[in-house]
Amino acid sequence: MAVDAAVPQAFKKAQEERLKKGIRSEEGVEAFCRAISCGMAQLIVSTEDLFAFLEPNKAMDSGTKESQQSSPAAASLHSRPELKNAFVAPESETEQALVKIWQELFGLEQVGVHDDFFELGGHSLLAMQVVSRIRSVFELTLPLNDLFEKPTIASLAERIEIIKWASRGIASNTNVGDRTEIEL
Repeated sequence: MAVDAAVPQAFKKAQEERLKKGIRSEEGVEAFCRAISCGMAQLIVSTEDLFAFLEPNKAMDSGTKESQQSSPAAASLHSRPELKNAFVAPESETEQALVKIWQELFGLEQVGVHDDFFELGGHSLLAMQVVSRIRSVFELTLPLNDLFEKPTIASLAERIEIIKWASRGIASNTNVGDRTEIEL
């Protein structure tokens, strides 16, 4: 399969731009020390204004056809980059919905179910957007670390199906005397 040679170059250029916005080693150590000493369960360290970064993507979160068509990602989709694994199309509805989310956020025409989030160029801020979209599309809360532990569409879809199944079981609990029965 021929891959557009400009796409890998575009990814390299984007990576270089992200590296320019990074922090020096000394700053990283200082940020890490402050992060572990602050006592917060979750913390974001960003070299840019986080709210300004996330703001343009609010329109896409609404899920409307108009906002998706007017988004820059929808207008300029790129070919799938050269990856270690072959493209595998989504099969289930859950996989199809996740592929759509990743296509929009990465700006890619094709995303396979075994494509790795990080190999595609994913990072922590993009992971937050993925989790936010999953919350709105599937109406469930997926912990951010699930994306880091299961960085493919296939593994995330499986995790989402388990969460959906478990929440159906919890919703159908029946109290019988002094015990609770759940449907398995």
